[in-house]
Amino acid sequence: MTKMLGAITPCSAVVCLSINPALGALIISGVALPFTAVVFAILRVWHPGTMITTKGLSLMILAGIAAASTTVFGLLAYARGFKLSSSPVITATQMSVVLLVGFVFLKEPFSIGRLLALILIALGILVLQRQGV
Repeated sequence: MTKMLGAITPCSAVVCLSINPALGALIISGVALPFTAVVFAILRVWHPGTMITTKGLSLMILAGIAAASTTVFGLLAYARGFKLSSSPVITATQMSVVLLVGFVFLKEPFSIGRLLALILIALGILVLQRQGV
């Protein structure tokens, strides 16, 4: 889900040129919420034993707030002249932060694959920065 929201950010940069960034973020988040609800409902059908807990619901709300805030800041940056060609750097940074938060705060398992992902993301950002993106 986070990857999809990250992919929406570059596309939404075009929208922010003509509307208020806060309204743009509201529109994007408003579209993401029903989509997330449909995916959640489908998962409940496939796995009927899945329970909804207060903690799980709280974490989902927190994730939604985090995703919406990255959209707001991204749209504000584009509205203030941030180059659209720099959006891959924003997306890569978001993925890195998500991985690090998972390792440090959520105690997700650390694997060689995830370490390799972080290294490749960092290398990709360096290559883009060297090219002036």
